[in-house]
Amino acid sequence: MYNYNQPLTLTEISMRKLREELNNVLAYWIRNLLLAANDGIYSYSQQVEKVRHKCKTLNEFLASLPKPILDDVIPPLVADFFKKISSYNEKFLGLKRIRKHAETKHEALCTEMLKSLLGPFTRRYNTGKVSSFGQRLIIETFNSTPNLKILVFATAPEIDNSALLANNIRHLQNLELFQYKYRCTDHVVQQLALHCKKLRKIDVSNSRAVTDLSVQYLLKLQDLRVLDLTGTSVTERQHGLLKSGLRNITILF
Repeated sequence: MYNYNQPLTLTEISMRKLREELNNVLAYWIRNLLLAANDGIYSYSQQVEKVRHKCKTLNEFLASLPKPILDDVIPPLVADFFKKISSYNEKFLGLKRIRKHAETKHEALCTEMLKSLLGPFTRRYNTGKVSSFGQRLIIETFNSTPNLKILVFATAPEIDNSALLANNIRHLQNLELFQYKYRCTDHVVQQLALHCKKLRKIDVSNSRAVTDLSVQYLLKLQDLRVLDLTGTSVTERQHGLLKSGLRNITILF
């Protein structure tokens, strides 16, 4: 991260400039998409194809950069892009004339714009408070983040995306920390056990749809150190089974 208490090095100046330039690129894409949307479906469809091509070019450029630069620049850029794309989505939904003809195309493009920053170098998603659209957007990028280690969904959006999450979690086989509060289900836990064998910490607190059925799946995750089941429907008896069955567990709520 940048150290604002000392003069910036040339590397830090370059990375700050890169972040600024890529934010400008996204702003340019969005501006042209909205202008095209006002001209009608044909103009919008053409602009969508242009942006899709540019997304691929940007992703290839980023993949060519040294790992230390990616580690420093990509996490804040993902946050920047996420906010801008979410704002763009709100504006698009207000365009009632074109929305009914292009909503599927729009949602797919939003995913591709976020994916333009992602790749095997992406290690963490810590989302903070997100809308259901934002959460869905992140879940739909999982096939671009095979080395993701940290995934945090700490809030409950208005629409339940647990089925989509369960369907896509298979892409995250290197996941070590998983937090999905309020909306987690037995099906999500089942998919974690099947595909995410490296998990060390799970927090599914306040998820009433996590029941005793999940215990048989959790017992397969023998690398677990921390497990938070506070506010779930897992009974005290099953807590006991987890304590005795998970050999590496150090914290169990």
